[in-house]
Amino acid sequence: SQGDSTGAGFVGRNTFSGYNNFTGGFTFSVWLKPAHSSIDQFTYLLELATGSGMSNNIQLFRPANATTARYEHGSGTTSGGTVTSSSGAFTADTWAHHTVTVGTGSSPAVTLYRNGVPVGSGSLSNAIPNVLRTNAWLGKSNYTGDGYFAGVFDEARIANIARTADYVKLEYETQ
Repeated sequence: SQGDSTGAGFVGRNTFSGYNNFTGGFTFSVWLKPAHSSIDQFTYLLELATGSGMSNNIQLFRPANATTARYEHGSGTTSGGTVTSSSGAFTADTWAHHTVTVGTGSSPAVTLYRNGVPVGSGSLSNAIPNVLRTNAWLGKSNYTGDGYFAGVFDEARIANIARTADYVKLEYETQ
């Protein structure tokens, strides 16, 4: 939501124009409580997209294995690769804090966290492109065949910086 220039606060308009510049890194964090452990394949927690397909999208989702999370982004229609968490990322009817951080450079480091502890890491083959993404989803993707997240989200946050491990741990401990 957007306030007005007089400082009066929210005035009923949203001037959201999209997500584009993550040249300083990327962090997404969210509290999740899955309704059941058999989360549908390719259930998305987050997708920032330019449209359908992989075209410059930023994605955090559950792949074929029911208990792991996966991060992926595209450069054009080419995947930068994937980084997957260890098993046990999703537990039915249990709140957990999930975070993904993506660094800078041509082979950015990616770390997936659960409750402030790293559960997966790796490097990708390209940086997050600086292109406008006007489609944003929580709990759904732009792919019509993908499932919806069954459960509850809270405190979803996106930052255009790769947060440090200490920051992620402190954010978990103080919420």
